[in-house]
Amino acid sequence: MIYVKNLTLGYENKDRVIDGISFHLPKGEVTTIIGANGCGKSTLLKAMTRCLKPSTGSIELMGQQLDTYATKQLARRMAALPQSPKAPDDCRVYDLVAQGRFPHLPWHGHLTHKDKEIVHWAMEAAKIEGYSHRVVSTLSGGERQRVFVAMALAQQPEVLFLDEPTTHLDIAHQFEVLELIQRLNRDLGLTIVMVLHDLNQAMRYAHEMIVLNKGKVYAKGRGEDIMTAKLCEDVFGIEVDIFRDEARHQPIVIPIGSRERIES
Repeated sequence: MIYVKNLTLGYENKDRVIDGISFHLPKGEVTTIIGANGCGKSTLLKAMTRCLKPSTGSIELMGQQLDTYATKQLARRMAALPQSPKAPDDCRVYDLVAQGRFPHLPWHGHLTHKDKEIVHWAMEAAKIEGYSHRVVSTLSGGERQRVFVAMALAQQPEVLFLDEPTTHLDIAHQFEVLELIQRLNRDLGLTIVMVLHDLNQAMRYAHEMIVLNKGKVYAKGRGEDIMTAKLCEDVFGIEVDIFRDEARHQPIVIPIGSRERIES
């Protein structure tokens, strides 16, 4: 569904952040991108959502070069949630979710009966239908994140990109959001690409992982196939123990110490 070919990314007055990487993402799966701070995770996501122009290389979405899509055409295919998305202080939940219909609206910009049905469907899918008239700023962090996911769903995209969707959430709300994402993938067949920091969450909620290190793809594959103590040392500079959860058929990473401990 998504092909990244020889992609190089950078910013003005800065060395390459992503250096000539290539990979493909299959349709209907959840992929997590992990790596140390500054390795290029968010930069890669910006390029894949056409918020950053590649220095070299290309990105294809469903067989078409990303840069050849018209803006509204692309917005009907993909939706993206940045880190810590914002909404106006007085914005109601329904109004925010309805903004997701913008790529589908006619020239006069008014919601049709079908658009309103889709907005209600998106709110039901994200389990926020009871918050319709609430002001977004009065909701908890987990509730707000579900509202933004509903807004993205209202676009009816085929691909959903999320940059650290669990940032600033307590552990209960982290799992609440990740289980929502997993359910949307399972029930709707939505292709999902997200950046996460927690290794165990990345393995648990994704079909496949992409591990970035120093601008390169260090590893790509299922968590149980690629997660090793050497990967954690090379990429994150930490020493870990890795156990296997037989019930879930996946590794569990237990951090022990930092690089200083490894080298001492």
